[in-house]
Amino acid sequence: MRIFLTGATGFIGGHTLQALCQQGHQVTCLVRTAAGRVGRADPCGRLSALPGVQVVLGNWTDPPSWQRHLSGHDAAINTIGIIREHRPATFQAVHTAAAIAFFQASTKDSH
Repeated sequence: MRIFLTGATGFIGGHTLQALCQQGHQVTCLVRTAAGRVGRADPCGRLSALPGVQVVLGNWTDPPSWQRHLSGHDAAINTIGIIREHRPATFQAVHTAAAIAFFQASTKDSH
């Protein structure tokens, strides 16, 4: 299957990605743009090194930056979550608004 995965650099998403790769799925991982990773290790190389993994850059709280990448996937999995707010990553933006946009965009091709 072709699977679109958000949150692959996090704890739950990382374990999800490993399991999907072990099962032979092709996985497209949404990773924050460079501005969102200032001062953090760049995960793109680590993720891209896994078999069947493609990395796309986007910002979870800016749906137009990732929506176009959903097309052509058999499944979409969201593992993004925060335990503290920091702008623009508020609970409402991350857990509600972006998650709803993800669900709506994921189901467009299924009608």
